[in-house]
Formats: sequence, C-alpha cells, structure tokens
Amino acid sequence: MAKAVVLGGGISGLSSAYYALQEGTSSKFAKVVLLEASNRFGGWLHSTKFEDGAVFDYGPRSFRPTYVGSGLNTVELALKLGLRDDIIAVDKRDPSNVRYVYKDKKVHQMPGTILDAIRVVPPLKRRLIWTAYQDTFAAKATEDESVHSFCTRRYGKEIADIMGDAMVRGIYAGDSKKLSVRSTLSQLYNLEQQKGRTILARGPMVSMSKPILHYITNWTMWSLKEGCQQLPDTLVKHLTSPQMSAELQLNNKCTKLTFKDGAAVVTSDKGEITTDHVFSSIYAR
Repeated sequence: MAKAVVLGGGISGLSSAYYALQEGTSSKFAKVVLLEASNRFGGWLHSTKFEDGAVFDYGPRSFRPTYVGSGLNTVELALKLGLRDDIIAVDKRDPSNVRYVYKDKKVHQMPGTILDAIRVVPPLKRRLIWTAYQDTFAAKATEDESVHSFCTRRYGKEIADIMGDAMVRGIYAGDSKKLSVRSTLSQLYNLEQQKGRTILARGPMVSMSKPILHYITNWTMWSLKEGCQQLPDTLVKHLTSPQMSAELQLNNKCTKLTFKDGAAVVTSDKGEITTDHVFSSIYAR
C-alpha cells in the first residue's frame, strides 16, 4: 500500500492525515508522515485555558455549521472524534445571537429580522430590500474579483463598506479590497455563477447523514469547551494512537520537493523521505 507525506500541521494538514488513514476509504495509505515547521500543531487554531477556567482563542473563535462543504464536514469530524459532549453551540433562537458593527463612534446592532429589511436601520442609510433587488438583476462576473468589488456590484457600496468589510475583518483579519471573493467567499461566488444571484438562491446540499443535519438545524456557530485548538489536539491524539500510528514531526520544515521515477522526494531539515504521494497544507505567503 502507498505511503504519503503531509506538509503542514494545521487543521488542514491534520485532517488530511486523518482521512488518509481511515479504513474503508478508497485511498487509505499504509503510512502517513506529517511535517510541521513550528513547535506546535494546530496552525491558526490556538487556544489558552487560564487558571480561572477562562479560554482565550488567539485565532478563530468559532466554527460555522453551514449545510454545505467544509462547515458540515467539520461538524461530522468533531463527532467522529468523540467531541459531542464538548461542543458549545449557539442557537439561532438565542437572544444573544446578534451581530454588531462599530461605526461613527457608535456600536450598531445589525439587521436581523424581516422587518429590518423594509426599514432603514442605522448605520445603513438604505433599506435592505433594495439590496435583494439589486442582487437579483446584477450581471454575472466573468472573472475573480475582490470581496469589496463583489459586494459593491451585487449589494451596493454601502453594504460593501460597512457590512462586507466588517465581516471580512472579523473572519480573516484582512482587507476586503485585497482578498479574493472566489477564495474567501466561495459559496457566494459559486451561487452567482450557477444561479445568477446570491440572496434568494440556494446552493446544492452535500451528501450527509440525516442525523447530523438534524443535529445542527438551529446552530449559527459552535466551538469547544477547551477552545478551537481542542479540535487539532484531539486529531493529534487519534493520529498517534496505535490504531493509526501516523508519524507527526515538529520543528521539521520541508525545504525542497522533487519528483523522480514516479515517486516524490521530500527534503526537510531532518533528511529526505521518498513517498508515493504528497499533500501540501502550507498556507500561502
């Protein structure tokens, strides 16, 4: 059976190693070696629990349980890892489930009801109903663009400047005028390409067990009792268990990747590994 090397020990790399070693999959590998350049696993998922029990997340603070793609897969992964009792979910009906934006030296609650869509809600100066109208008739893009450009074209400049920019800064800590909509908001991008609109359109459902879909029906976001880092920490425990026996290496950076005679040669700080497959989970610089 084939051997694989995974580059990067963040959540993507750890997940890749986990699925590569799963029984019953079409591409199960006999051996998986994971190389992480830093001194810890988890990547952007980094949490600290203090003596008083408080948990602080340095990176992402929650997961979104969307009904398609990675959001739903992440919930399923957490359940497979036995984290059901450690999940902390925010229900759609929870009174605290509101969004705020800081503008003009004031904190404003974002629109969240049907009534809000037909009236002017500060700091917006335009009714949201017009946003749906503009989205319905906006022309489809022919190439990738920034998140700000996408939101301006489909929803208007005010939405792009206030809501779109705040969302991107909150999720990615980045500039909406520089980040690609296709990379960061791929679901919206795909809806435009497939349906011609985004607000009144629904994307395809993924194949997933009905119990899981029912389990997350009213969730808006979720986290774990020990913080988001509990997910990669649990993956590490599973990967290094006797059942999986993955080889996880810290402080070992991949410095070169070459291909020879149908195999890949991974050169790292600690030597060379000849392998059948390489999965790169290193973030773009």
